[in-house]
Amino acid sequence: MEAKSVHKILIISVGGSIDPVVSSIQKNRPDRIVFVCSDDLETTPGSYRLVSQILNQAGATDCRYEVIRIKEIDDLNVCYTESLRIIERERREFVKATLIVDYTGGTKSMSAGLAAAAMDVPGVFLCVMKGLRADLKQVQAGTQRLRLSSTDATYVQRQERLLVTLLRRYDYAAAKELIDQLIHTPDLPPEIESRLQRRLILCQAFDSWDKFDHITAKNLLEPYRKDFYKRILFLENIWRSLALLKGEMEATKLPEKMHGFEAVEDLLLNAERRAHQQRFDDAVARLYRAIELAGQLLLKIRYGLDTGRVDIARLPEALQARYAEQQAARGKVQLALVEAYTLLAELDAGCRSVWERWEKALKNLLQLRNYSILAHGFKPISQDDYERIRAESVEFIGEMLRAANVPWTDNWHERQLPVDL
Repeated sequence: MEAKSVHKILIISVGGSIDPVVSSIQKNRPDRIVFVCSDDLETTPGSYRLVSQILNQAGATDCRYEVIRIKEIDDLNVCYTESLRIIERERREFVKATLIVDYTGGTKSMSAGLAAAAMDVPGVFLCVMKGLRADLKQVQAGTQRLRLSSTDATYVQRQERLLVTLLRRYDYAAAKELIDQLIHTPDLPPEIESRLQRRLILCQAFDSWDKFDHITAKNLLEPYRKDFYKRILFLENIWRSLALLKGEMEATKLPEKMHGFEAVEDLLLNAERRAHQQRFDDAVARLYRAIELAGQLLLKIRYGLDTGRVDIARLPEALQARYAEQQAARGKVQLALVEAYTLLAELDAGCRSVWERWEKALKNLLQLRNYSILAHGFKPISQDDYERIRAESVEFIGEMLRAANVPWTDNWHERQLPVDL
């Protein structure tokens, strides 16, 4: 029989009793059967020996079939893994066929493994033969009746539990992929499909945000503005903060409740998410950038100075000669992180007081970052290293901004991205 003529497949576990297997074949009328059987043991012949008898009694000798033998019939993990391999293979090779999994026969581990595997694959129907029982051992011959149920609802529920785990890790990209697969589950109830569609868009939004694509994130969140008003407002302020740095916006045009350093908050929050995922090198790279960005924004907002090309004419006359020498030697004056804070200390007494206390400690801190494989070295950042760098980075940024009269508070923690969608 050619693959294209296979419309219905029955995967069925076989135990010592053949009656429920025969009944299942007769009632399901498959084009192809995969028998999941026990292999020969030392003292017991395997159930695979019963397949010919089953086919004869079911009147299905012309049906296409395959016999799979399982040696470890009481090992649930083996039974599950082998069953999942079979189901996924059949689903892959016969995409349009109806796939029925009957777990009536076989050992307890074979039945449980087969049923569990079926619930991990969408578009599968579970089948069990029910009937009258004279005892607790087996159903009476001749009383069997077929019971079919779709595994899709169970599959979706199980996958949504996995989704919760991914969201708790802020893994929006993986969550997005999982939902995209779930949405293609056949015959989803409208309320489940609607919930998944919403979650898919929100995961796309927060994945974009997580990758600093703030404009895409805002556009995706707009239809849910009522639910995410504060987050959208934060996104808008992050954009304004970066626009200030790029010279696309004047500080005098900031909204009343905006301090201009929201992009720094965003980096600190992003660092926390990377640390939550045990990606400490990534987290420290973001902390470094947050420190650097805080200095750049201070110079830009307070003095109109761009660290990428310092306009010497904006400097106090006492500093112009020194920086003019740099400009003559390099063609332009560019300030790295330490140089930016050194200039801030020269321009502002409050910043100078903070810098004098922090300069040595901050340089030592940055040295740890420089040893990272994501900077200039080969040593991965440990969790202890990260915790130390984070604590000191947050403390330094807070002290420096408050010294410059920025209304900076620690409530930026409250703006962490959500894990409950």
